[in-house]
Amino acid sequence: MADKVPQVYVKVAGYVVKEDLSTDNYKVEEGNGLTIYVRKAFADIASYVTPAGEGGFTYVRPESPKRVLSFPYNVALYVRFTGTSGYKSSTTFIGGRRTLERYQYVRPISSQAPALMYVVGLANALNNAGLPWTAVMVAYVNNKPRVLYVRSIYAWYQRYHSKEGVKVYPQVMFTFTRHLIGGLKKRTPYVFDLIVLYGTQVPKPRATATATATVPSSTVAPQEAPKPTKYVKEAVNKYVAPVEGSQVAEATADLRAKERELLNSALEDTLSGNDILSALDKLEKARKIREALRHVKT
Repeated sequence: MADKVPQVYVKVAGYVVKEDLSTDNYKVEEGNGLTIYVRKAFADIASYVTPAGEGGFTYVRPESPKRVLSFPYNVALYVRFTGTSGYKSSTTFIGGRRTLERYQYVRPISSQAPALMYVVGLANALNNAGLPWTAVMVAYVNNKPRVLYVRSIYAWYQRYHSKEGVKVYPQVMFTFTRHLIGGLKKRTPYVFDLIVLYGTQVPKPRATATATATVPSSTVAPQEAPKPTKYVKEAVNKYVAPVEGSQVAEATADLRAKERELLNSALEDTLSGNDILSALDKLEKARKIREALRHVKT
């Protein structure tokens, strides 16, 4: 048990997050030199068990802090850890042109990575409960705190071949909405605070101009509700809405097949010892397809 209960106090997206991490509301998990405070409501369903299976991947993406904090919220998890920074590149298409983007990431030191797997388990538990969540990280650079908004969290088990056989080590990587973080030097250990926040009520869906592809429908009687238009949202610059009738099932099958292909390819890259960043790029493309599948209406 920690000697002193920390107080969370941080300004996020114009909101002041202040929380006393007392044991009345939080369970304390200790291991690998870390103390993790997790809200009791989620302590039993989030665990240290590998989130993706040995050799596999898990990818979770938080919502924006402003969206989550605009509703009643609570702190789900707090942990202070030691980590290092590095860079990864990702290829994307903007206006039909191929663009190489560079991201700065943070990951815990190897001895603390197993405990940080808890964060991914908690994120999956919140997703399964249908609760919106977000994550922020406070980086202490030259003893000055810098608040970073977490863009995505990757977790996987990396295989290494040695004379003693194959060894497997957990890896956790955080990327941020800010691509490059000034003052954070590569491979230099820093202290970080990770805070996971969740909305205590599920927000109502909001229609936006870019969220869906709309198709004009015929006029209906005043008391008759309009039927939803069948469509598939654009994904990976290949699948374009709208489609009708039997084309919905065909397009959905194509999306799922492409997603499986990308996931299997990413897994093969990792198991064969290829560049892990290439595998992460494939996971990002698979995520975009999964997002498209969520917008398929029948």
